Amino acid sequence: MRPRLALALALLLAPVSTRAAPPAPAKVVAPPLAQSPIPVAYPEVARTSATTSQLLADVPSQEGRWKATPKTDPKRADVGLKVGLHHVELAMAADADRAAATKDADRTKAAQIRTSALTRAVEVLRAVADEHPTFGRLDEVLYHLARAHRALGSDDLARLIHLELTKKMPLSRFVPWAYLDIGDSTFEQALQGKVDWTIPREAYTRAAKWMGPDGEGLGYAAYKLGFAEWHLGNKSAARKAFTLAKEFAAEHPKVKGAAELAAATAKALAAL
Repeated sequence: MRPRLALALALLLAPVSTRAAPPAPAKVVAPPLAQSPIPVAYPEVARTSATTSQLLADVPSQEGRWKATPKTDPKRADVGLKVGLHHVELAMAADADRAAATKDADRTKAAQIRTSALTRAVEVLRAVADEHPTFGRLDEVLYHLARAHRALGSDDLARLIHLELTKKMPLSRFVPWAYLDIGDSTFEQALQGKVDWTIPREAYTRAAKWMGPDGEGLGYAAYKLGFAEWHLGNKSAARKAFTLAKEFAAEHPKVKGAAELAAATAKALAAL
């Protein structure tokens, strides 16, 4: 743990009562620049070397094993998780195919495979969560279930499942990423005026808290928190968040997106 980074995080997350008295409520302010896209390493299903065609060909055997495993079998939850993640991997492969396609027909086919795979992943993972509430890897089930819903555009359902995860398994390694995902979805809604900026601010604050000083997503969470504070007119809090993100990028140069984060935070601090 880096002392300077730990101190910056502690100051950023200090309870309101220990901070200086806040100014009178400010009007929501649109920052003079848009946020920069920052790559972030969300925990995802590990991709194998299998192609979309190979993954599709393996679906019948995966589904057959799931259907043949009785609900009373102690291995059923593990089987269901494996099947669900197989469909998630299939969706990822199809998404890559769609991005690389040069013909409309190929893009359409890949998009259909992706949607079908994600829909089936949701069905299986939801069944695992409902049938096996004491499953030792329930946090993993709920996290990937929420991410699948998010990929399908069901952001509200994804948030509910993420919150279910944070309440049932508060010590899970997926908790900070759940809060981060909630922050990202509500950030987009706040940009559209659908929710108040305090909602993504709270989500990013919790993500930063649970990430800790050396958490891989801390810099990204702090950067997005800075923009949420900026939109709320809290420039001092925004500056603290951007500074934390900048220091994180400097101290963790090998983390995914560190270079982009360093450039984006420098730009944001200069515009404040």
